[in-house]
Amino acid sequence: MMALAFFSLLGALSFLNVSFVVPVTALSYVAGACGAMFFLRERVSRRRWAGVCLVVIGVALVFLGKQ
Repeated sequence: MMALAFFSLLGALSFLNVSFVVPVTALSYVAGACGAMFFLRERVSRRRWAGVCLVVIGVALVFLGKQ
């Protein structure tokens, strides 16, 4: 999975700006929290979900600024 993520990052960097690709990689925190909750059946605290929401908002702002 890490090799796939690395080569996906390289592929994205080949046709997109670094200032866009690097913030989008922060979505791995969202995937981690969702994976912990759905696959591992862990309890994810409200504080962690608040952090995930902040990450999503930040990535959305970067995406909207690119357009």
